[in-house]
Amino acid sequence: MKNNIFILLFNLGIILFIFPFSLFAHNGERAVALPVSKITIDGESRDWPSHLNKYGITRNNIENENDFSAFFQVGYNLEEQSLYVIVEVIDDEHILSSEMDVKLFGQDAHWLFLDVKHERKGSGVAFYALSENSLNLMFGKNGWDKDIREENLNKIDHAVHRDGNTTTYEWQIFLGDELYVNRTIGIDHQIVDLDNDGYSLKSWGIFGGKSSISNNLGDLFILGEDAKEMGTLEGTAQLEAPFSDTVPYGLELVNMDYPDMWTQFPLLRKKEYGLNLPQGRYRIKSALIGNVTNKDLYLSSRGDKGIEVEVVNGKITTAPKYDVKAQKAPPFFSAKQGILPNFKANDTLKVDKFFKEVIHHYTIPGLQLALIKDGEVVYLKNYGDANAYETERVTEDALFDAGSVTKPVFALLVMKLVEEGVIDLDYPLYKYLPYDDIAHDTTYHQLTARHSLTHRTGFPNWRNGKLNFLNPPGTFGYSGEGFVYLSKVVEKLTEENIESLLSKYIIKPLGIKDTYFSTNKALMEKLTFGHDDKYTNALRITETPNMAYSMHTNAKEFSKFIISLMNRDLLAKNTYDKMFAKQVDIPENWSEANTDWKQGFGLGYQLKYSPLGFAYGHSGRNGGYDCSFEVYDDAGVAYVFFTNSSNGFRIKNIVREFLISGNKK
Repeated sequence: MKNNIFILLFNLGIILFIFPFSLFAHNGERAVALPVSKITIDGESRDWPSHLNKYGITRNNIENENDFSAFFQVGYNLEEQSLYVIVEVIDDEHILSSEMDVKLFGQDAHWLFLDVKHERKGSGVAFYALSENSLNLMFGKNGWDKDIREENLNKIDHAVHRDGNTTTYEWQIFLGDELYVNRTIGIDHQIVDLDNDGYSLKSWGIFGGKSSISNNLGDLFILGEDAKEMGTLEGTAQLEAPFSDTVPYGLELVNMDYPDMWTQFPLLRKKEYGLNLPQGRYRIKSALIGNVTNKDLYLSSRGDKGIEVEVVNGKITTAPKYDVKAQKAPPFFSAKQGILPNFKANDTLKVDKFFKEVIHHYTIPGLQLALIKDGEVVYLKNYGDANAYETERVTEDALFDAGSVTKPVFALLVMKLVEEGVIDLDYPLYKYLPYDDIAHDTTYHQLTARHSLTHRTGFPNWRNGKLNFLNPPGTFGYSGEGFVYLSKVVEKLTEENIESLLSKYIIKPLGIKDTYFSTNKALMEKLTFGHDDKYTNALRITETPNMAYSMHTNAKEFSKFIISLMNRDLLAKNTYDKMFAKQVDIPENWSEANTDWKQGFGLGYQLKYSPLGFAYGHSGRNGGYDCSFEVYDDAGVAYVFFTNSSNGFRIKNIVREFLISGNKK
């Protein structure tokens, strides 16, 4: 049952940024809180009413699903303005830490996630970790909501008791004026189980990243004493023609008499839905406001009034079929030639109009743009919000997660070391540094730096547990794992850490500022918040540098790197020629092959052969952020944009058309 620490961190949301996907609707779990009284917080369940529902915490992230079991109950007391939660875990092993500073997975624990404000725009999540010897508020300072950043433990009373093979976690949370009947709050649970052979985790609702985005929690209905019976709502939802074969991501139901009582749920590729709800009138509509399902189609609840239904306790209500609005993207521009090759000062109005319309249409909170021509930045502009929840504007010095745009920066460093004779592109990496993570398969002895830089190691992008080969070495398959191994080799050969090398060979020589590869105070003060559709995410944690994804920068500073590439001024000319020479063709079905131009990969750079001539660049996508840069050598132009949105990758084609190739439709 041992689980890799990487997977557990994923479920926490700490490294959610590594994976290119978004979570769009609440996790679909719903619970009911009814009035309780005379509850003593002592870790005992004997004073809890017998009529309260028990909700299983059963979502497994472990191989042995019978390793332990858990459930929770929940109630409230209006006079005390308090929410009560009790969790029982049945587990033959119970391990506690004797250390003063207990690590996150250092002992058995109950994690409680609460979104008390439960605003539909995505309010903050408080994350509490409780064990027998400690209660901690986790990651609050990284929250997008000021109330969570200022949260403390003064409102919490708690107790933990172990009896035989059962551990009981009991909570009293003072909610004050936020506690009232006929509303919902966000809630979720995870149980951490530390055994002699590793860690495991169980959750109440699906989806990881519970502390990172409020939309990944379940919904708790605060109901009156008379609401012990529920009604059932059934129905069908699908996109309007001609997209009816595509399933909407999720629906939102809002009580029309009590608008603070609302819930969302994912459809998970199903058009039919069914759920239990308190009696009342509800409005059903799409949970999204602008997420795209392909390059032309987007879903929109803007201006959509949805449909109305009435749920009756003890009965089944069938809702009318709901056709979710599906629209093609509007024509943002009509010019048959891109604006950048012949860019003039008065073109800035057209650029501003285009980007403002695009980020609104695709629900992208913030964007930074730099346009480069003949080795100079000719236009630099910031658009939108750094934090959509608190409407903080993007400024010139705001920083963005650059994701995989880290890779070409690291590739340039490697090529500099090739010039200096430190590393050979075609020498087996294992002879420089054996790699314990893949030592069980000597196939890795074939791997070279060239394999890593051209995504031909055969590794997966990221491992799911133990690192294994996905394909034979030499086969194209995009992989961050290959860059991780190569960076370890570089540190071994130079006897320097990777950040020092980047600073010495690239950052300082080019005068680049405010560009970081691991967490520090300056970064956290300027970093924009990522967003999934309309929901703001917690700031991501990148404690150590990773050459596949960990760079944070902005358009102004990264433009210095792009101009250096255009000027060929850090390496010898023939080294640039080698770096930009095609090493492998990109398959047409690869997700990033988003143009009909011929494409390939050089050494760390994606290559394009466009009507304007040779081009190179890279894109980056970490959960909640997306960016791209492209350099058109023969035309002498380049651009870079950074977004703080998972929807950012949706605009890459339209931006390229507007700036470079023109509207060909």
